[in-house]
Amino acid sequence: MQTSWLAPQLTKPFGAPLPISPEQVKEAIKNEPDIGVIYLTSPTYDGLYADIKGIKKVIGDRVLVIDEAHGAAGYF
Repeated sequence: MQTSWLAPQLTKPFGAPLPISPEQVKEAIKNEPDIGVIYLTSPTYDGLYADIKGIKKVIGDRVLVIDEAHGAAGYF
């Protein structure tokens, strides 16, 4: 089994990484159809949330694991 990484796009002008988008996940699956698990950190370290519903739509029956540790204070 191999690990593949998706590079986040960066915001302008500050360069903060954006969450991985459904389009990026779809392209990764197209390029590597054997992907079985998608692991995301959402929100990002900068507090930006990924489009989880959109990602769920493109992954099919693959497993989605989300590290939400940085979202504990999101409610507040």
